[in-house]
Amino acid sequence: IAPMASYSSIDAPIENISPIRSNGDSGVWKRRNALLFAFGALVGCFWLADFGRAGRATGTKDEIQAHGPVTTQSLIKMPSGVNFGSWLSLEDYFFAGGGAVEVATPTGKTVGACLPPLHTGADTGPRWNSETDLLANLTKQTSLSHALRAFHAHRTSFIDWEEDLATLSSLGVKHVRVPLSWCLTDEDPGTIDPFGEEDDESLAEKFTCTDPFFEEEVLWPAVPRSLIVGFLRACAAHGIGATLDIHTYPGATSIGTFSGLWPRWPRFWTHGDNVGSTKPDIGRNLLRDFIHWCESLADDDPEAFKGLRAITPMNEPAHLSGLFGPGGPLSDKESFLPELPMNLAEKYMKELNLPANGKTKIPNGSHLRVLMWLRDAVQTFRESSLPSLGKELHVNIHESIFAPSVLPPNDGMDDGGRHPGATHIIAAWWGDTTSTKERQSWAVMDMHHYHAWEPACQGASDGPPQGNYTCSDVAARTG
Repeated sequence: IAPMASYSSIDAPIENISPIRSNGDSGVWKRRNALLFAFGALVGCFWLADFGRAGRATGTKDEIQAHGPVTTQSLIKMPSGVNFGSWLSLEDYFFAGGGAVEVATPTGKTVGACLPPLHTGADTGPRWNSETDLLANLTKQTSLSHALRAFHAHRTSFIDWEEDLATLSSLGVKHVRVPLSWCLTDEDPGTIDPFGEEDDESLAEKFTCTDPFFEEEVLWPAVPRSLIVGFLRACAAHGIGATLDIHTYPGATSIGTFSGLWPRWPRFWTHGDNVGSTKPDIGRNLLRDFIHWCESLADDDPEAFKGLRAITPMNEPAHLSGLFGPGGPLSDKESFLPELPMNLAEKYMKELNLPANGKTKIPNGSHLRVLMWLRDAVQTFRESSLPSLGKELHVNIHESIFAPSVLPPNDGMDDGGRHPGATHIIAAWWGDTTSTKERQSWAVMDMHHYHAWEPACQGASDGPPQGNYTCSDVAARTG
């Protein structure tokens, strides 16, 4: 079964792509292009959404020319924030080269082809699905020492904290979102001696985390806290605020490359979400510890704390879970998001669906498990010192947690992909979970939606057959 089929666009073969340019510092060149690509893509998305409004506000092309030269910045409102994807939490399609058009690689395809600057292709390491997959197979092909150094080389070269942040600041960017692994370390991978004899057990203890939800040993490459702190200081120096987004958790919270464990099936919700149980709840404890660490920066490193804008407790929790199990289009495949115990579900629904509140009713279903986890995340943040210190909580959610059976008929067929039924449920839950005062100060709803998965938006840089149109074709893109 290909669990991504209902949400993916067009299948395409993997191609071998030669570097366009090899002179100079290839690592810096690739980093620059990755950053420019990410920024350009975000500007393009913003342009598609806002061009009509901007045109009405600024007048016709002739009127603009009468007041001065037409430039990109005069026509396009620049976004105030960008995402630093695949820096501290890997996703395969950032490193796929040509031929890969999916943002959610289907089962049976392996598109990750490199991790510059040490892993640049077939001669330097394996293809990969996710970061744990890459760490394991790069270790088998080389050594654990080399694999850890490859991750560290990527993390320390992907972004130039001075030049790149200065460029973003000059363009008016004030906010950056940093997808981040749950696996952190106080050790410095820069100290790993490539010619040393430190044994694998010692290296693993200092620079990896063992996933607790798998019988076989699954190691995660740890992100140094010192790297995050240094980045936050650099952000503060350039007037930029960073949102630290906990993108992965042990066991994987969803299917797909960004979960960090793909192609393994997720176990976070089935093995680790122990709400209502006396067992330790690893996910909630990890978030609590992370919030406490962020709080500590206020005293331990005020400049780094200044660069922290917000925390996202979990990225797209249980994304695509609505496809599986009862009520989903792939009902023969067991869902990785089980329903809450009946007593907990009934109690939570009574809390949410008070007779007098007049809001959209929250239906029963496995999505309640995600909503309860996020409710507890909001409460943990609320009880910390971060709200009083001016920091925000950006709560991320995606409509794909809902099985189609709990939504109005044809909810996904709405023009523009707005999923009004799902949106009303999320809005009602958010109103019950946070107060008006909190939403005006620190509680931010970050609702994700993939327009690229809708037929009207399935473009590709090379056009058909990889996509329905060529991205550079403005008439096809906006028609």
